[in-house]
Amino acid sequence: MSEKIGALLLIFLVAGTFARASDIASPLPVYRTLAYYEVRPVSGEPQAAGRLSNAEWKRIPSADTFYIYLKQTPVQGELQTSFQMAYDEEGLYLRIVNTEPRMEAIIAKKLTRGDPELWKDDCVQLYFDPTCSGTGYLNFTINSLGTQSDRKQLDGSVSLDEWRGENWRTWITKEKESWVIEAFFPWPDLEAKAMPGDVWMFNPVRFGYSTGAFKGVSWALGGSYLSPGNFGYLYFGEERPTTAEDAARVLSQKATAPWNLMMEGKIIHLSNGGGPPRIAKASQVLGELRERARKLRMEIEKLPGSKPEMLHDLATPKPDSASSTVEQAIEEESSILRKLLKVYWTEKTRLLTEHNSAT
Repeated sequence: MSEKIGALLLIFLVAGTFARASDIASPLPVYRTLAYYEVRPVSGEPQAAGRLSNAEWKRIPSADTFYIYLKQTPVQGELQTSFQMAYDEEGLYLRIVNTEPRMEAIIAKKLTRGDPELWKDDCVQLYFDPTCSGTGYLNFTINSLGTQSDRKQLDGSVSLDEWRGENWRTWITKEKESWVIEAFFPWPDLEAKAMPGDVWMFNPVRFGYSTGAFKGVSWALGGSYLSPGNFGYLYFGEERPTTAEDAARVLSQKATAPWNLMMEGKIIHLSNGGGPPRIAKASQVLGELRERARKLRMEIEKLPGSKPEMLHDLATPKPDSASSTVEQAIEEESSILRKLLKVYWTEKTRLLTEHNSAT
């Protein structure tokens, strides 16, 4: 999902049509794209030992967009990963599907609980910040053998490596092209009990080695042990799913502006200029992007000495070759617009240099 962040802001930052060249050629600002997931209550009875039934998992929505680990630009990672989550009076239920076409090549060597090098196996690391501090967190790591490790980070400098969650449990299922984690965290192990309406920060990170080289993905863009302020957000809801308007209200109280969130075919944006979050249809954003790109192409063609080949492959995709969703189309159009901006300013610089040389 490359180039997504800047694209999502255009509807909010550029009003009306792009009549002036200065507007058309203004750079695309880069803001934080939030990760958001609504945790809904368990509707049925858990199975023995705290596991949910397959029927229960089937009704629970999944989050399946993971970005390349440690990158600040929104590029989707190679490790296809998804998670689901639910809660009840006893604790938190989590299921993670780690797609892996090279199951025979995954690294699975660590067997000792609390091994500080568990991250060197194919594994998933889970970060919970119930207070939304953006600095401290609880870290739980699980490899494909079900080996566990846990620790507590108090702040940017103090780590309690001896800390243990006493009663959290995991179950591993291996399939032909995936390995699946099911986990249950009693509330005491998370040092907090979530109630409807609560918001926590959270981030799952996956490490994989089956290609012979390290690969990593993060659900929250830029989220890692180095940057807990970039973790995503969990909203503990009720049976009725929240709307985009609900999410805007909740996140405006927790997430530091400016940020964007794509939800229900809409784009939610909170600027750092104050005021409530703004919401627009994604289709409207796409239309604004395409109009800006069209006018920018015209401006480039007017520049003295510009060549048609400079715009090669920078046309808006035709309908029959465009992405299947408006969200993907926004990402494609944003990528094209960034390239057009680069061409425009390269040519403007060339003309300025030629003018200065002539004088």
